[in-house]
Order: sequence, then structure tokens, then C-alpha cells
Amino acid sequence: GAMALYSIPAIAGGLAAGAGLPRITELSLRDRGLDGRVPASLGRLPWLTLLDLADNALTGAIPAELGALARLKHLDIRLNQLSGAIPPELSRLGRLQELYLSRNRLTGHLPATLAEMTDLAKFRLKGNLFLDCAAPQGLASAVADRDLDHDLDHTFLCLPLERLRDLARDAAALLQARDALAGTGALDWAEDAPLSAWEGVTLSRGRHPRVEGLDLSGKMLTGNVPAALGDLDALRTLHLHGNALRGAVPGELGRLRHLESLRLDGNRLDGALPPSLGGLKSLKLLRLAGNHFTGVAPVALRQAADHDLGLGPRCRPGTGTAPGLQRDCAILLAVRDALAGTVALNWHPRAPIDFWRGVTLGGTPARVVALDLTNLGLSGSIPPELGDLDALLALRLGRNALTGAIPAALGGLAHLQELALGGNLLTGSIPPELGRLGNLTTLRLRNNGLAGPIPAALGRLPRLRELALDGNALTGAIPRRLGESSALEELMLAGNALAGADALATPALARALRDDQAPPPRARAPRGDQAPRADAAGAPDGLVPGENTALSDLFCTREGAGTPELFQDCKRLVLTLEDLTDPTALNWRPDVPLARWQGVRLGGEPLRVTGVDVSGMGLAGRLSWHFDELHALETWRMADNALTGPLPPRIGRLRALRVLSLERNNL
Repeated sequence: GAMALYSIPAIAGGLAAGAGLPRITELSLRDRGLDGRVPASLGRLPWLTLLDLADNALTGAIPAELGALARLKHLDIRLNQLSGAIPPELSRLGRLQELYLSRNRLTGHLPATLAEMTDLAKFRLKGNLFLDCAAPQGLASAVADRDLDHDLDHTFLCLPLERLRDLARDAAALLQARDALAGTGALDWAEDAPLSAWEGVTLSRGRHPRVEGLDLSGKMLTGNVPAALGDLDALRTLHLHGNALRGAVPGELGRLRHLESLRLDGNRLDGALPPSLGGLKSLKLLRLAGNHFTGVAPVALRQAADHDLGLGPRCRPGTGTAPGLQRDCAILLAVRDALAGTVALNWHPRAPIDFWRGVTLGGTPARVVALDLTNLGLSGSIPPELGDLDALLALRLGRNALTGAIPAALGGLAHLQELALGGNLLTGSIPPELGRLGNLTTLRLRNNGLAGPIPAALGRLPRLRELALDGNALTGAIPRRLGESSALEELMLAGNALAGADALATPALARALRDDQAPPPRARAPRGDQAPRADAAGAPDGLVPGENTALSDLFCTREGAGTPELFQDCKRLVLTLEDLTDPTALNWRPDVPLARWQGVRLGGEPLRVTGVDVSGMGLAGRLSWHFDELHALETWRMADNALTGPLPPRIGRLRALRVLSLERNNL
């Protein structure tokens, strides 16, 4: 029978030319990072009903051979870099119902023969460089007679002269703004491309299109806010937030009398707000926080229905900031001065405290309740002044280059719930004063150079659920009190030289340790605030018992996995690689023993995949939905990567899952 092919995982980088698959009915390779030309040999798949190559980087002309796909109903090759004219041979696709060619670089004239595609119900063509001023008469008639779903109103570059003048003036203002900014290489604003295809630009509908929206948020732009933006007199939305713009806000923005939404927050702007902004009578949403503005905002801005002027609490006396927060500010500024490598910190007395990097405020009156300076390149010793932030709930300093001992003063943070110092170069012993942190639930000190025994006082922490001490040089016996803890769920001790068979016999501790936490001691260098994973040779690092010869004989094949359950689990892990930008980033392959798969833990009876930890592996791409099919999964950690997309829809069905860590991605 016919085969429906939804993806070909082996294809990466370029689209293979050889077909040789005579019964394929559906071929979908959307957003696979493909480049090169569309193979003409695809025209030799006579059973094909769906072809989707959208959102790649394909170049060259559309092959005329695609016109031979007599059964094709859906053709989608938008969002590529295809050029040349639309081949008239496409009009032979008599069964085609949907055609998507938008956002390419197609030129020439629209073939009038497109009207001969009698089954066509929907097409999209905008964002190309067609020479026509209007649709061919035959196509225009077909659109009207058959009520087709189309985008012809936004397809053509050529406009009547009276409509062109205003739009040309808008385009000139945008190009002037582009040239005034730095970091605009990512903006695909080409003079020969239609405005509708320019990134971040929105045109109004109707007979007289104008630029009514500009959204360049998070584009890493630098320089000053261009005064030329004030010439976009039809603009309703201007969003420049989340960049690194400097200087004063230009008074020319006050000419945007139709502006309804203005966002400049999260930049490095300074100076007084220009009085001309008071003329923005249509403004409904205003965001200016996270800058260094001075003075008083115009009255009209304060009357916007939804506004945040960024005039929040500042770290200076006489600004209305509560005394407790003033004290927190002074402590943080002392911390900043004591550390090296703090150029990434925007901590300044004139800036609103709630926009200081890594600082979170909470409570009434507001206090500093969280400090997250993870992976900022900080060096030097941990300042003991941090122990004076008496409202702190979370302190995260992991994956920097901090040295010296852990200050005993941190034991005075009575409200602290999370302390993460892993992945540094810390030495000395674990201070027993940490045993006074009665509200602590998470303690991560992994991957440092800490030595000496584990303080018995840590076993008296009544709420401690996670204790990560792996990757240090700790010695001595494992305190029995840890085994008596009823709250402890995650205990990681790998890569130390600890003893304590008596403690291991305690049921609570044995449950927390599981079979993956007692490898033979060995020396290792710090490698970040993350759980152990494979070393350069691919050998497991405390995730799968390395001396289990039975595991070393298991492979991800139907016969080699040993049980159907394990084969299904490992097969799903292989499928997750399809959603990564680089499928070779992990060694999850059928020819690699399961015991050596990076970050994978096996357990249970029958044997299943019970843990995945690939935190901080530099993974990019989409978070695969195949993870929600690993029904025996207990621990799932993929933090500190560059993953995108939504969470798997059936994640709530993972009944065995106890630890889920996906933070610091782009989900």
C-alpha cells in the first residue's frame, strides 16, 4: 500500500536529490535547516499528495518537473530563498488545492494559467518581487468567481502613484533608521523587496497601505533611537524593547500622533524624557522601565491606560525607597565592587532596582528575594556580605569562576530555600553553618574542588529535597543523618572519595542515592553546575553503573535492547534527535552501547529509561514531544541549553516523573 512519509531524519544540511521511493504520498521536511536547490527528481514521485519544504534556506528556481505530480493536493515552499519566475508547468497540477509560495525571492510575472487549476481553493504569494501591478485577468476572474482564499492585495510591488508616495516616504524613513542603528545585520530590509516582507514591519490594510507597526524587540540593536522614526506618521505600534540602545529618546517621536503602543523598556537609555512625548494623545500602552531616565515624565505619559515609566525604586537615599531595600542595594553594590568580571551587571544607583540584572524583588515592602548570577563570567571570592541579604530566598552563583571558600556567613540566611554554587573553582570544606538554613530545599555545590567531610549538620535540614555534592574531593563517611531524612529525594555524591556502607543501608538514603550515585572515586575537573555526563571518551559519569557488564551488552535495536519496553524507550530518544539543530550533538545511536549513551540512566524491572540529564550541553532546536512517551522517566533535566518550542502536550501523563528541570532555555 501507499506509505505516508512525514520526515527523513538522515537528511541534514542539504536536500538529497535521489528519490527512489515510488509509493510516497506525503513528504514533509518543514524547518529542517535544508539548503541548496529543490531536486527536480521530486517530480518522479507520482503518488505524492503533499509536499512541504517550508521554512528552510532553499535557493534556485522552482523545478518545472513538479508540474508532473498529478496527484499533488498541497504544495508549501514558502519561507525559503527561491528565485526566478513561477514555472507555468505548475498549472498542470489539476488536483492542487493549496499553494504556498510566499516570502521567497520570486520575480517575473504571475502565470495566467494558474487560473486553470480548477481544484485550487487557497494560495499565498506575498513577500516576493513580482513585476505585475495586478493579477492577470484570468486569475483575477477565477478569484472572484470561485471565491478563492488569496493574498493578492498584498502581493505586488507596483502601486498607483498616489498610494506609492506615502509608502515610499515610510520606506525611506525605515532605511534611514536602519543605517543609523548598529547590529541591524539580522534585518532583511532590502530596497528591492516589498515592505510587507521586511522583518518587524506591519502594513495597514485597505486601498492606501502605510507602515503602522514596527517591532524590533530583542534584536540586539545598539546605538541611539533613530530620530527618523518620527517620520512614520501612520505608526500605531513602536516596540524597541530588549535591545542595548543608548542615549536620549529623540523628541521627534512626539510627532507620532497615532501611536497607541510604545515600548522602549530593557535598554540603556538615559536623560530626561522629551516634553514632546506629551503630545502622544492616542497612547494606550507605554513601557519605559529598565533604563536610566531622570527627571519627571510628561503628564500625558502618566495618563496612559497601561504604563510603566521605569521610575521604580532606586538605590539612593531620598528617592522614596524603603530602608530595608536601601540596605539591600548597598549590600549588592558592595558585592559588585568585591567581584571581578562584573561588566555584565547593570547595577547602578540611578537605575531602577527591579531591573538590575539577576535581582528579583518581592514582598511588601519590597526586598531582594532572589539573586541569580549564573554563568556571567564572575571571578574572585564569594563576598561574605551576601549573608546580610536577610530576605533572600534563592542565591544562584553557578557556572562562574569563583574561587576560595564558601563563606560561613551564608549560614545566616534564615529564609534561604535554594543555594546553587556549582561549577566554580571553590575550595576548602563545606561550612557546617549551612546546617542552620532550616528552610533550604535545594543545595547544589557540585563540580568544585571542595574537600573534607560532609557536615553532619546537613542531615538536620528538615526541608532539604535535593543535595548535589558530586564532582568534588570530599572524603570521610556519609553522615547517617542524611539517611534518616524523610524529605530528601535527590542525592548526588559521584566523583568523591566517600565511604559509609552503614549509611547506605539506611532505606531513605538508599532510595535517594539509587544505583547511580556510588561510582569508584576518581579525580575530575569542575565542568559546570550540572549533573555528571559522559566524558570525552563517551564513558558514563555516574549515570549508569559502569561495571555492569549486562548493560554494556545492550544496544538500541529490537534484538539488542533485551526487552520490548527498553527498545521503545531508546527508540524514542533517537527520535528526539530529529528536532535538534545538530542531531550529532548526542551519541544516542544504535551502534553505541546503551550504557555509554550521554546523560541516560537505566533502571527498574524490566529495564527502562528512568533518567535523562543533558543540561548545559549546548543543545539547540525544538524540545521534542517524544519525551512525553518515556513513561518510566523519573528525572528529566535539559536546563541551560537553547531549546525552543512549547512543552510536550502529554507531559502530565509521566506518572513516574519526580524531577523536571528545563529552565534557562527559550521555551
